[in-house]
Amino acid sequence: MITGGLPATVNRSANLPLAWTGGNSSDVVQIMGGSSTSTDTWNFICSTTAGAGGFTISNAVLGLLPASNNGILSVSDSPAAASLTAPLVAGGSIDLGQLTALLSIGATVSYQ
Repeated sequence: MITGGLPATVNRSANLPLAWTGGNSSDVVQIMGGSSTSTDTWNFICSTTAGAGGFTISNAVLGLLPASNNGILSVSDSPAAASLTAPLVAGGSIDLGQLTALLSIGATVSYQ
C-alpha cells in the first residue's frame, strides 16, 4: 500500500519521495511515470524492492519530463514467480511454466 497515496501534482524541480508498506521484502517494485504534450512524450521506469519501503525519484529525472496535465504515475509490486508443471494432452508435460502476479496502483498526474 502506498503511504499517503499518489500525488495529483508533481513538482518537476523537487525530488518525489514515495513510501509503501507490505509485500515480500524481495518483491520487485517498479515506479513508472510519463508526461505527454502535443509534440513530446517522455517516460521513466525505476526499480527497487518492496523491502526498501520507499524510493525517491530525483528532480534530475522529473526535470526531463515535459510540463503537462497529461501525465501518469504508477507503482507496481511483482511478487516472485512460482514454477508450475502441467500435463500435455498428447502426453508428457510442459518444459517450463511460471505463474506471476502484478499488484499496481496508478494515477493521472499533472507534472508542473
